[in-house]
Amino acid sequence: MFDFPNSPSVGQVYQPAGGPSWAWDGTVWKSYQANGETAIARTFIPGGSSAVTYTYNKPANLRHLEFEGVAAGASAGCAAAAAASTWGFASGGGGGSWGKKLFTAAALPASVVVTIGAPGAAVSSQGNGNDGAATTFGSLITLPGGIHGYLGTNVAYTSWNTVTAGGNTAMPTGVDTGAPGESADFPVVGLAVGSSPGTVLCYCGKAGGSPWGKGFPPQFAGAAGLVSMAGTGYGWGSTAGIASGGQGAKASVAGGPGAVLLTEYLAVAPADVAAPLKQTFTVPSTGLVVPVPPTARHVIIRGHLYATAALTPWLQVSHDGTNFFSGANDYTIGGTNHFSGSSASPQKQGYVTTTAITLAPGTDSTFVPMIIDCDFTVSKPSNGQCFGGQTRGWSYNSAGGAAYNASYQWMFHTGAGAINAATNQIAAFRIIPSASTFAAGSVLTVEWIY
Repeated sequence: MFDFPNSPSVGQVYQPAGGPSWAWDGTVWKSYQANGETAIARTFIPGGSSAVTYTYNKPANLRHLEFEGVAAGASAGCAAAAAASTWGFASGGGGGSWGKKLFTAAALPASVVVTIGAPGAAVSSQGNGNDGAATTFGSLITLPGGIHGYLGTNVAYTSWNTVTAGGNTAMPTGVDTGAPGESADFPVVGLAVGSSPGTVLCYCGKAGGSPWGKGFPPQFAGAAGLVSMAGTGYGWGSTAGIASGGQGAKASVAGGPGAVLLTEYLAVAPADVAAPLKQTFTVPSTGLVVPVPPTARHVIIRGHLYATAALTPWLQVSHDGTNFFSGANDYTIGGTNHFSGSSASPQKQGYVTTTAITLAPGTDSTFVPMIIDCDFTVSKPSNGQCFGGQTRGWSYNSAGGAAYNASYQWMFHTGAGAINAATNQIAAFRIIPSASTFAAGSVLTVEWIY
């Protein structure tokens, strides 16, 4: 588990080694959309000294949600004041339980309240500690909090005694995998080595921990006694203090806070994609729509397309992700065609207007793929400029027993107001067959430049 900074400021970034980057939004830690994680979003919700609630709202493009969390830890008992030549002691607090669950989108309601219960409160006068409260994910998951430590009976330096520990919590419910909160150790006290405080030792078992936190390890106490100790991470119990002869009660500190990590697996859409470098797509029979990341400036498309019958692969762009430009004069294209079956090749083509960009010469083959290599701008500095690109494509004509290749330069200007003037960026592009359908095995790789 990462060690998130305490008391972060809004906008503070945490970058653990080997993990994603996180930013604090004032309530929770939000992960950046890292390269290669175009459909993953993480939210880390830390608990506090009191209960913390957070409402999770299911996004429309959610496919799966992974919940992982730990409940708050308990506090140790407060050791009683010790008379001369006696020990006062208590047992440590237990750790909170842990669990993990993978939900399908259909298994979740529109919103779920995450509740991270408060840690077991500190105890300032002799007595038992306090339980940690549960962490819950609506009514779907419950992680029980740690079990409190107990006050022990004071014992003479020349004697020994034990005190009950709280034990493990119940198992979490509603999870795929989980673990109960760990019990504190049973401390043994008054291990007499001599008859004065300086030569008498007291052993106190450690507090309980959790998979996300560690209770303080066992401690020895001499004449100075021992104060209650906090753990590290999340979900730990506090270690009990020990009063040496003539000392007052040893208050306990609170248990450790709980925490929850939510990981969303999302369908790829513009709102999900912050900065992917490369995406690979299997092309459906009727074509492929690719959303453009909000900050992308250029795209490179490579791959191969199989045909079920004679067709030409086309590319069209959209200003809103839904409506694609397909008017007679929306694109301008020109370049060179080469047909290996004709002595008249290559053929030069001047700039002409068209309804779509031709990615490769047409094919009538159902077994030889068309090869695509294309790049173009997806954003431009101002609305008075044009988008531009180039296309290189190869195909095979079985009737003529010949290979085709074409190299085009092209541009498009969508007209005043069609592109968002604030961003001057297209929202999506699509690759479609001019006729018939693409066959199985058609694959494209898309690389983004920012």
